[in-house]
Amino acid sequence: VLLLAVPPTHPRTVRVSMLIVAAPVVAGAASFARLARALARSLLAREEVPCFARLEMATYGLYYGAHAVSLAAVACALCVCFALGLPRRAGPPRLSARQMLDFLWASCGLWALHFTALQSAFIVTSLALIARYHTEGRLIPQLCTLTAASLVTCFCLSPALRARLHAWLASGGEHVSHAAGIASLIGGASPARAVALAKVRLRAVRADRLTDNVFRGAAVADFNSLATPVPIGSVDAFVSHSWHDSSRARWAALQHWRAAFRRRHNREPWLWIDRCCVDQEAVDDDIRLLPIYISSCRELLILAGSTYLRRLWCVVELFVHSQMRSGQAGLSTVQMVLLRGMDPSQIQSFDAAECECYLRDDYEHLLACIEAACGSVQRFNADAVELLERAPKT
Repeated sequence: VLLLAVPPTHPRTVRVSMLIVAAPVVAGAASFARLARALARSLLAREEVPCFARLEMATYGLYYGAHAVSLAAVACALCVCFALGLPRRAGPPRLSARQMLDFLWASCGLWALHFTALQSAFIVTSLALIARYHTEGRLIPQLCTLTAASLVTCFCLSPALRARLHAWLASGGEHVSHAAGIASLIGGASPARAVALAKVRLRAVRADRLTDNVFRGAAVADFNSLATPVPIGSVDAFVSHSWHDSSRARWAALQHWRAAFRRRHNREPWLWIDRCCVDQEAVDDDIRLLPIYISSCRELLILAGSTYLRRLWCVVELFVHSQMRSGQAGLSTVQMVLLRGMDPSQIQSFDAAECECYLRDDYEHLLACIEAACGSVQRFNADAVELLERAPKT
């Protein structure tokens, strides 16, 4: 129950949970070791003990000793994992919060598997002793313990089963400002603080002020000066694109969409484009507010080239949209423009876990956000494929 409540996005919470789990593990190892030692002393001290009693004491001694060794091994492994997850002066931790949590589940599962094997061997040995010496045995509690251990093993070692439970728990929550909740998940701010900051920092650029330089990699102009502050809900489109796709193709696709918009509305559209609307002197602040920015736009415009579905930050924008849609606070429309080289069949094989990200820490953190909100990356993959398949394409 404790591990189910631990978010994979908070390293400190995961480390504290690891210490909470390690404490009873160490206490259990010490208790089993004392019991095994006491039985060993009794067995050596008593010479006039019936054969059945000696075999029973030896069986219990081996049983307790094996448990002590397995729990001690788990405690050592948790200590090593905890040390690898600590922040370093010269860089990030060697293990991310997501990796530590996976390790914690695996450790619990492997110990439960070991417990199940020991319990099975103990029951078989007890049955053999009962059949050999025609004595009474108390096996019902042991069988109940074996059943419980088997269920715990299956749950801890089955990510799919845990994902289903996480998704069920997530779906039972209240849908209170999904976009702000995701912002707090990604950036660590409270939902109210995220919305307040977004109201101050949201900017947009009118399409006729842009040139084709906006999609080029080199900083050839002060693009931030083109954008102006706007109120939440007034932006016509959030432009989602990959910087690894052709700049010419993206510019041509944007102009095609712009012409269609002008025919429908008889005015220029207001756009959120990262190059113009992200403050280059405070990039992290705007990245944390990305979910609020997406929710403030009337349309999600996807300029999808051959690399779009392989870039993790593009996937995060899809993730935010899918979460807001499930909370009935999503964008009104999604428009997908397929650039040259983009094969629509790539949508069916989409997998967020195989996406690329410049920084490994960002990769682990963003996937952890997806898992925390959706229950699993696989469930998000299914939602993203459905969203992209249904989106109008030009």
